Amino acid sequence: MSHAILDLKRILMMLVILALMLSISNTYSIFNLNSAYAKQGLAGGGSVAAGAGDDSGGLREAQPSQPAAEAPSAPSAPAVTGPLDDDDPYLGPDDAKVTVVEFSDFQCPYCSAADGTYQALVDRFKSQDPTWEPAVPGLRQLAAEGKIKFVYRDFPLNSIHSYAQKAAEAAECADDHGKFWEYHDRLFESGKLDMTSLKQHAVDLGLDAAQFNECLDSGKQAGEVAKDLQDGSAAGVGGTPAFFINGKLISGARSFKVFEQAISQELNN
Repeated sequence: MSHAILDLKRILMMLVILALMLSISNTYSIFNLNSAYAKQGLAGGGSVAAGAGDDSGGLREAQPSQPAAEAPSAPSAPAVTGPLDDDDPYLGPDDAKVTVVEFSDFQCPYCSAADGTYQALVDRFKSQDPTWEPAVPGLRQLAAEGKIKFVYRDFPLNSIHSYAQKAAEAAECADDHGKFWEYHDRLFESGKLDMTSLKQHAVDLGLDAAQFNECLDSGKQAGEVAKDLQDGSAAGVGGTPAFFINGKLISGARSFKVFEQAISQELNN
């Protein structure tokens, strides 16, 4: 009997040791994963080197990586000298003291989260930080109140998002009809970016179908999209979404509170 009890104690001890080893291993793995994201300086931002894309004409099926904890609210890079807003669509007063420029990709899940339209990723951010709120709706509200000028520029990650280029061109074609923001919202809300859908969105919004289709099929706006890509790359954009507040870069799908703080600092300068 005593030998049986001794053997049982040994088995229990081995099980305890094994459980501790597994716990340490899991903690180490999570630490390494979070450290990798922290080094990227992103709150779940897609990049040209890594990201989650799909080839199905939309972004709802994409499975983004587990986002890192939010970085500090301070801008992540020195300010860019010179204006970053070109002749791109914007909201708010042209002479606002604070200009916020967003470089974005319509097929990027994190851009959709920043827009507040990718609910699965929004929920994931909120599970990590209950105070997290998507930035773009808040920025648009500040623009409507006349506090900032909010500019949208294209940065399609063509190496991983096969629909992003034509989606960007389509939005620029819609801008020719004075319907950029309506079309912008349609793309993010629907997640449907194949050519048939791009043309149907225009019809649904009441655009002249023949003119829109000619613009999209001809690649008329390809140069405009390329110019945005070039300017973004020169400014240090390496992933999407990327925001510049008076030239100061904030990368990734940060909470709106990060932008509020940075904008407040600029307004008080």
